[in-house]
Amino acid sequence: MERPYGGIATHYETPTGYSIIVPAKKHLPIIIIFSLWLLGWIQSIIFFAPTLENFYDTTGGLSFDGIFIIVWWISSMAAGLFVIKTLTWYLIGKEII
Repeated sequence: MERPYGGIATHYETPTGYSIIVPAKKHLPIIIIFSLWLLGWIQSIIFFAPTLENFYDTTGGLSFDGIFIIVWWISSMAAGLFVIKTLTWYLIGKEII
């Protein structure tokens, strides 16, 4: 009897054994939220990029505002990279069993 649905997994026989490849599970709410968050993140980078040249105050030292902008920029970059990685996994990721 023939199966009506072939399934989403593909399997291969390799010299080291069998390999089963399954696409990553798609979480639609997370994909939508992360996509919207990523658009806002890119817009904030474009908006705040000109402020990065003013780290130092008039006395030549690093002001509190400059330190805050540096810390915010680093944490924003880390969060953005995490969202890009997660979104890429949900859209094109594959699990190999």
